[in-house]
Order: sequence, then C-alpha cells, then structure tokens
Amino acid sequence: MKYDLNHTKFTRKQLAQYIIIFLIKSGAEAILDVLVMPVALGAGLLDLLAGPKHSWDLFHRMMIGFKHVDEWIDQFGMLTPGDLETSSARWISKIKK
Repeated sequence: MKYDLNHTKFTRKQLAQYIIIFLIKSGAEAILDVLVMPVALGAGLLDLLAGPKHSWDLFHRMMIGFKHVDEWIDQFGMLTPGDLETSSARWISKIKK
C-alpha cells in the first residue's frame, strides 16, 4: 500500500501524538521480542522431547498466539490525522465519565 504523504498533513500536536504512539508500539514490540525467544525455545524443546505422537504442539500454538499479539500492536500501522482525532476523542470521553 502506497501512502500519499502530501494529503496527510499533521499539526504539531498530531505529529507529537503520532511519535509517542509509535514509540510506545516500538517498546511493546521490543518486549514481545524478548519474550518470544525463551518461550519459543521452551515450547520447541518440550515438543521435541515429547515426540510427534505425544506432542502438545506448543510451538505452533505459541507462534499463533504471538502472531495475534503482533497484529494487535500493529507497530507500523499508518495513522492519519483523522485517526488521531478520533482516538483522542475516545480517550477524552472515557476520562470525562
């Protein structure tokens, strides 16, 4: 997907929000990467030791689970200024309740 950056102009406040959101998502991805390695090793070793007939298929379940988390984080999901306004309005409405 190609983005037309000429039609996506951010105000300074929106750009600051976009940068903060991206940094938070990058941090979440880093934490996820640190967690994936030992969990993958453990799940893979347990599946190897159990053998194909007795395997719990932990490794594939782990991959599917982390894939869902990765999709939820959506680190490089491109936001538009309209998305930021909608998100801000949602958070503000929750805070004012």
